[in-house]
Amino acid sequence: MDFADILKIHNLEPKKVRLVRHPGNQIYEKTNLENSTYYSIWRNSKEIWDEEISVQLKKTFGNQDYVAHFIGLSNGDTVFTGLYELIDYKTLESNKEEKNSVVKWNHIKVNDFEEYEERLVIGWKATRSWSQIAGNSPKPILALLKEYEEPEFPGFDEFKMMSNFRSSLPETWKAILSSNKGIYLLVHEETGNQYIGSAYGEDGFFGRWANYEDELKGNGGNKLLKKLKKTLYQISILEVCPPTFSDEEVINRESKWKNKLGSRVFGLNAN
Repeated sequence: MDFADILKIHNLEPKKVRLVRHPGNQIYEKTNLENSTYYSIWRNSKEIWDEEISVQLKKTFGNQDYVAHFIGLSNGDTVFTGLYELIDYKTLESNKEEKNSVVKWNHIKVNDFEEYEERLVIGWKATRSWSQIAGNSPKPILALLKEYEEPEFPGFDEFKMMSNFRSSLPETWKAILSSNKGIYLLVHEETGNQYIGSAYGEDGFFGRWANYEDELKGNGGNKLLKKLKKTLYQISILEVCPPTFSDEEVINRESKWKNKLGSRVFGLNAN
């Protein structure tokens, strides 16, 4: 079954509906909360979320009468957040002179679709194409949950993520990663080169990875990482150290992993 089929069930022509996928890791800057993301405002403040998604470039919604909003999560899921009817818009004062101005839509949520909110998970293959017309490309229904629950932590052996998704990890994952220390592996997305590091500070793995979250400046001060044009990595965990380990013991384990994987000779470790 496709999302377009659900629209038809509710007597909506798919071609009249714009689909918009918002990246959960996008930083939301209109708050005093550090590293607040689209994911966090969606989970914690539906009022702010509703306000944020109403502001778009004029051309984004095209000639459609409705917009179905989705959010992309760090585990790859695309979750439905609501269907809105577009009434009219006003151009924001600060953008009136721009050719493709930013506008704020007056939109009304379609009540018939509230039953699917935070429950409906679809497949969205072309994640870079974030605004599409319903029915133009397949959007298969992958799940209809009883209620939205944060995905279960996969375990340290199976865990992996892209560095720019750190802030949008589920809260339960953040807590687990913050309370553990050990050795981690970065694989540079563009080159495949490896960097091995250790986490032993107060906030464990999660705190240490803040150094790599920026896609252009996420180098953590490391000599060879500074030379990279784009600092986007896949992060995984090589070893979780016992909580009784001292910082020195963790660093010794890091050195052994560097020797084992040869990251000093063939990778991105300078020492």
